[in-house]
Amino acid sequence: MGMGRMFVGLGVLFAIIAVMSFFMIKTDRERVDEANAKLREQQAEELNVGASVAVEPLELKLKSAVLDKKTKDSGVFKLELGIRNKSSEPISLEAENFVLYDLGNQAITPSIVRSNESEDMTEEASWMLDYEVSLAEQFKLQILSDKLNEGRGATFLVKPTSN
Repeated sequence: MGMGRMFVGLGVLFAIIAVMSFFMIKTDRERVDEANAKLREQQAEELNVGASVAVEPLELKLKSAVLDKKTKDSGVFKLELGIRNKSSEPISLEAENFVLYDLGNQAITPSIVRSNESEDMTEEASWMLDYEVSLAEQFKLQILSDKLNEGRGATFLVKPTSN
């Protein structure tokens, strides 16, 4: 009977140690994730409505960023970008080049894209992008292209206005 209690006591002790280890590992993982998120935010430039920014060889202008709420926790984020190519080398952009990230860091490609892109994009092209999103106060927009910003692409924090 004394041996049984000792084994039960050791079992409980090992269980407590295992649970504590799990939570310690989880909190370390959360701290690393938070540090990575802060680093990504520091690397992302804030793009405001009406502002223009040069991302070699393009010039981008955020014309509008409207969040249309569908339900209490989802909606459609509508972006309108003005894009002009400042180089003589043509650049082709597709919908897959415009990736939006929500707060959960989930990548979202646009559901609807309308563009009046010219052949060489030397004239300003207007891109209208619609994203199905969960509601957030800001989003991260990545424009991916090996011809953009020396192959690094561009990352912007965009704050929506509610409609």
